[in-house]
Amino acid sequence: MVRLDALRPPCQAIFWRPSLESRARHRNPLFRDETYLAPSNICVDWLHNHSLGVFQEWLSGAIHAMCRANVYEVPGTTWHEKLKGTCAAIVRNMKAWGQRELREGREQNVLLELTPHMVGDEGGSMPGVKGAETNSFIEFMWEELSSGIGHKLDKSLDWMRTSESLYKIRLLLKLEKQKWPVPTAQVKLLTFHVHHVYRYID
Repeated sequence: MVRLDALRPPCQAIFWRPSLESRARHRNPLFRDETYLAPSNICVDWLHNHSLGVFQEWLSGAIHAMCRANVYEVPGTTWHEKLKGTCAAIVRNMKAWGQRELREGREQNVLLELTPHMVGDEGGSMPGVKGAETNSFIEFMWEELSSGIGHKLDKSLDWMRTSESLYKIRLLLKLEKQKWPVPTAQVKLLTFHVHHVYRYID
């Protein structure tokens, strides 16, 4: 049994179908002429792979890193108190950022609430945060870290580079719809993601 969740990307996954008891026992049925399925006509599911996947995992890790560095200098002696204060500061700054974006004609899906429970475990999904909210969160976080906060983090250069890469991935589909059909953009996104994000993450 293949443990896909335990694999560390980039990785190679091979799926076999049961043997037909012929001379060739091992077959890969996903890619073949009869199914008209090939790597060239498979697209990335933006919502689950990016918005609810990589984006949320990175955001969760970034928020934990911001809390460890106490970038907002919030009071508290316990981890929960500091994480709660960090979340409150993020929401406050994100609301102000959303207002600035709106004045410039860009409407964002700003989080109205962020709790330690919604942040979840470090590097995991973020319960209760929707895909559209995550997309805006990525844009906000890039600006927030670029404002000087990012330099306070441990491994700050890695966080800044991955933030920029994810921000570019977000903009690639958001701004280029008129130039590229969505499936084409998503294939390019996958290539960009593999080359520019995982190179910075252990």
